[in-house]
Amino acid sequence: FSTRAFSTLWSIVLEVHSSTVTSKSDLSLSYGFFMSLMQVHTTHCPPHATKVFDHRQKTLIENFVQTNYFQQHKMYQHVFTMVPILTFSCVLPSDAAGLSQPPIPVPLSKAVEEEVWCERMAVLKAEQVAQGIRKKEEQRAAQEAIIEEKLQKLKVVLQDEFTSDIEKLESRLAALEVTT
Repeated sequence: FSTRAFSTLWSIVLEVHSSTVTSKSDLSLSYGFFMSLMQVHTTHCPPHATKVFDHRQKTLIENFVQTNYFQQHKMYQHVFTMVPILTFSCVLPSDAAGLSQPPIPVPLSKAVEEEVWCERMAVLKAEQVAQGIRKKEEQRAAQEAIIEEKLQKLKVVLQDEFTSDIEKLESRLAALEVTT
């Protein structure tokens, strides 16, 4: 290659690469852009096209660029594309609403000893167990009250039915005595 041809080839590859990276174009668009630039530089049609490469050089360049640039097209896009840098700031709801900050924890020098902590936990657990037992007793008492109430209603219903059955039997018995 002459210096002019090498410079032209370098410019074409650089133009294709910068176009690929900035527009994130897919492989077919980048290859089409490369082929259009190669076509411009293989035909002599001034002022739009200047012949720098002959047909044999064009074929060699196309093969070279296909095997060495377009094979790694995705990699070049990912490596050379600028990644936007995002910055975030966090505003806590307590700061925005004027709420108070959480209390500062007690320093370890004023911490509760393990024995005292175990005693407190045992007392708390005993209170929780006692509270659970009280709740179960209250639930049981409430269930017994409901059952007692239902039994009283059932007694009243059965007593009414029993008295009405006795009255019916007495009236039948009286009717039988009158006929005999």
